[in-house]
Amino acid sequence: MGEVRKKYLLIPSILVFGLFYCLVVQAAATIFLIPDQGEYVLKSNFSVKVLLKAEEPQSTQVSASLVFEPTNLQVVSLNLNNSKIKKWLVEPSYSNAKGIISFIGILNNENQNTIQYNLLEVTFKPIKLGKTSVQINFGKVIDEQDYNTVGSLGSAEFNIIESQASTDSDNQALNNNEIKQVNKSDIIEFNQSSSKRFDYNAFLPLYVALFILLLIIVLVIIFLQNRPIN
Repeated sequence: MGEVRKKYLLIPSILVFGLFYCLVVQAAATIFLIPDQGEYVLKSNFSVKVLLKAEEPQSTQVSASLVFEPTNLQVVSLNLNNSKIKKWLVEPSYSNAKGIISFIGILNNENQNTIQYNLLEVTFKPIKLGKTSVQINFGKVIDEQDYNTVGSLGSAEFNIIESQASTDSDNQALNNNEIKQVNKSDIIEFNQSSSKRFDYNAFLPLYVALFILLLIIVLVIIFLQNRPIN
């Protein structure tokens, strides 16, 4: 009888725990980034939205801190135009030296059907090639009972590449350099081959001397032929 009672007690306990777990997971809020990945061109601005997904519409206050790599990215601006924050307790601010963005605000949850909130939009300027990341390293979502309902914090990874125009110009410069090198090598080879040819100018004095000698011989022969015989 004791074992049967334990079994009957165990089943309700599992059901209660399962129901509690589902409610906690369902009510957990998420602060995340959109887009959370992508490829962007060096020195060309791009925007990232900070969003809140809260299954519990009674969420009232949200605070978050984002970190980014200041050697790779720089914040250009923070756009609050479409934000669902009705009152800023600490207005969004950033430091490009430290790579930090932070804010605290009161949610506008008048629409009870809203479960996703646009908090702010960050415009970044990539200043270095390669992979870089943006992470939400701190976040709180406080409900009416003063409970923190944050379940997870998002992050994003981006790949910064050169522009196609820059790549094309680099390739063109490389091709031009190769052409210059080829032309220069051709000139050197031509000069070397030309230097191996017979240099007529170097023997010009010899040619003149031989011509004068030949002329003297001809004159001597003519003189001897025309000389009267005694």
